[in-house]
Amino acid sequence: MSAGGASGAAPVAAAPSTTSGSNPSLAAARLSASEEMLHSTQSYVSDVTGTASSARCEFNYTLNSLQSFHLEIDNLQAESTFYSFLAALCGAVQILLLVLQTGHSSSQTQAAKLSILSTCAHSVLDALLCVGHLLLSAAVPGLMLRDFMWIAIMKLVTFCVFEMRLTIAAYQARFAAEQTSEGAGGLRRRLASLHLRFYGAVFFFMFYVLTFANQPIYIFLALYSFWVPQIMQNVLQGNRKALAPAFVWGMSITRLFIPLYIYSYSGNFLQYMMLTTDSGAQAPVEHATAACVFLVLWVGLQALVLTLQDKLGPRFFLPKQWFPQPYDYGRPLPINVRTRDRDTDRGAAGTRSAHVPSRGSGSGSGSGSGSGSENGDLELASSSAVPHLAGDDGGTGGSRVVAGDSDYAECIICYNAIENTPGYVSVCVCEYVCMCACVCIIYY
Repeated sequence: MSAGGASGAAPVAAAPSTTSGSNPSLAAARLSASEEMLHSTQSYVSDVTGTASSARCEFNYTLNSLQSFHLEIDNLQAESTFYSFLAALCGAVQILLLVLQTGHSSSQTQAAKLSILSTCAHSVLDALLCVGHLLLSAAVPGLMLRDFMWIAIMKLVTFCVFEMRLTIAAYQARFAAEQTSEGAGGLRRRLASLHLRFYGAVFFFMFYVLTFANQPIYIFLALYSFWVPQIMQNVLQGNRKALAPAFVWGMSITRLFIPLYIYSYSGNFLQYMMLTTDSGAQAPVEHATAACVFLVLWVGLQALVLTLQDKLGPRFFLPKQWFPQPYDYGRPLPINVRTRDRDTDRGAAGTRSAHVPSRGSGSGSGSGSGSGSENGDLELASSSAVPHLAGDDGGTGGSRVVAGDSDYAECIICYNAIENTPGYVSVCVCEYVCMCACVCIIYY
C-alpha cells in the first residue's frame, strides 16, 4: 500500500509517494512518523496529496488537494461547555416567558390581538437554531454531542410545543367565525396549511442563512425583525397590550445572546475549529462588530415601539390624518344636557338628601315630587362619593334623584344626577350620559 504526503505553510516532511503494497504496516508507520513531524512544526496543514494503492485488493485511490481543519481539543471543549450553559439558560428563560405570554393571551380577545406572523417568526428562528445545534453536535464525534444535543432538544420543545401553541391560539381566535361555519374538517385543513407554510419557511431560511453566513446584517434583518408584524397589526387594528411587557423585553434580550456570541466574541468555540483556505487558516465565521451594533439597536427599537404603543397609543408615531378618528367618550356634553356644577351647588353642610322611589311607583323620569315619597327612604350622599348602582339600596331598584334637581340629567346606570366635572362623565354615541365610575364597575 502506498500513500502520499502533506503540505502546509512551512516546509514539512512528506511520506514517500510510492511504497510497496505488500507491507501495509510499514506504510502506516511512515504516515504516523510524517504526522509527528507535521505537528512538530506547529503549522496548520493546508492540503494533503498522494496515492493509496493495494495490488492484492486491486485498489488504487488518488488524494488530490484535500482540505483539512485544525482542532484545539482542550480549548474547544471548555468553550463549548461554557457556551452550552449560557445558551441553555437563555432557552429556559424563553420557555418561562412563553408560559407567561400564554397566560396573558388566555382569553379569545387577547389571543386575537397577537400577530400570527410575529409568533411564527419566533418559531422559525428557534427551528433554525435547533437544526444548527443538531449539526454542531455531530461536527466533532464524541466531543460536542453532550454540549449541543440537549440545546437542540430544548429548542425543539420550544418551537414545537410552546410557540406553536401560542400560534394556534392566535389563529383560532382570529378565524373563530370561519371555524364555526367550516366545522372540524375546515379546522384541520387550515392547521395543515399553517404547518406547511411554517416548515416551508424553515427550509427557505435555512438556505438563506447558509448563503449569507459571512454577511450577518442580511441575516439579522430577515430573522430578527420578529416584532415588526406585531407593531403593524397594532397600528392597523388599534390594539394595545397584546404582549406582556416582560415577554417583549425578556425575549428581545435573550434572543441577542447567540448572534452576539458568534459574531462579536473573539473567544467563541468556532475560533478553535480552523479551516484552511488559499489565504491560510481562518475561522468558519468572521467577526462583524458593526452588524452586531445594528442588531442591538434594531431589536431594542422594536421593543421600545411596542412599549410606547401600550402607553401612548398604537398609532402614536403616525400622523392622525392617516386614520379615521375613534369616537371620544370624554367629549363635551351635548348642549341640551343640564348638569350640576360640583363647586357652585355644594351646600354648606357638604351633603344633599336624595329620594329613591321604587321603579314603577312614580314617574319614569325620576321626578322628586308625587308618588316618589310614598315608600322611599331618605339617604345622605356626599356629592363627591362614588355613584352607586341601581338597586343597591336594598329595594327593587329605582331612579335615584337629588331632591329639587329633577331638571338635571341623570346617569343611565346608577340614576344619580350628573355632575359637570372633567373626567367624571362619559357620553355614549347615542348621547346617553353615564358616569365613568359606573362604566368601570361594569366592564372592569
